[in-house]
Amino acid sequence: NRGNQSLSVEGSRKKRAAKLATARFLLASQAMSFVLFLLWLSGVLNPIDDATEFWVSQQRAAQQAYTRIEAIDHGITPNDGKDDAVALQALIDRLPVKQPTQITLPIGEIDLFHPVTVSRSNLRLQGRGAGRTVLQVHVDHTIDESVLQVRPKQVAQPVSTQATTARLESVQLSGFTLSPVAQGAIQPPVDGIVLENVVRSSVKNINFQKGSRYPLVLKQTQDVRVEYVTIEGTPNQIVLKNAVNTHTGGLSVLPAES
Repeated sequence: NRGNQSLSVEGSRKKRAAKLATARFLLASQAMSFVLFLLWLSGVLNPIDDATEFWVSQQRAAQQAYTRIEAIDHGITPNDGKDDAVALQALIDRLPVKQPTQITLPIGEIDLFHPVTVSRSNLRLQGRGAGRTVLQVHVDHTIDESVLQVRPKQVAQPVSTQATTARLESVQLSGFTLSPVAQGAIQPPVDGIVLENVVRSSVKNINFQKGSRYPLVLKQTQDVRVEYVTIEGTPNQIVLKNAVNTHTGGLSVLPAES
């Protein structure tokens, strides 16, 4: 009988412990639910929008399988003193529009005698590092206003059609130095990089050497990240014109080298 009593007592203890654990779990769940309800009521959390945004971001990440292209294999030859802008522009223009692509620029000096325009989404233009890939700028200010332009193509709209502004997205520029070449003291410089009507893009790890009018210009942009950018020898840094939610970090302004 005592043995049976011991088993009965032990079983009762386990049942009480299980009931106590269940009660504590339910109490904690109710408290957490109440906190989440208050956060939702105050607008801090929006479960439907948050879940939708998470799903969209996961879908976008799954689709971003970038094709990698070495620019040196397509006529962009460093350190030869010849214009590489035409070859680089031709490479960008013939890429499949729907295929995310990364163009890797080679180590050395790449000469640009004409501006380069990116007018497609999902493109990475990436150098080998700000101290290793150098874009030598020889652009004529009387013809062009900037060196590297990121903007959608201008499409003519019928007069009866309401104008809609196209936007580029997921354009990433990184890992190079922009070095304007002096072409006379009286010649005004051109802008460096201009992003116009661009969203969810980035400018990272770029060194703007002395000589640009405005090193970086953002016009009609949204959610653009500007990180680890160095600007040398100019009081004019980043120009923002209707630029919404621009994220900056690691921005350095250095005196011009003598």
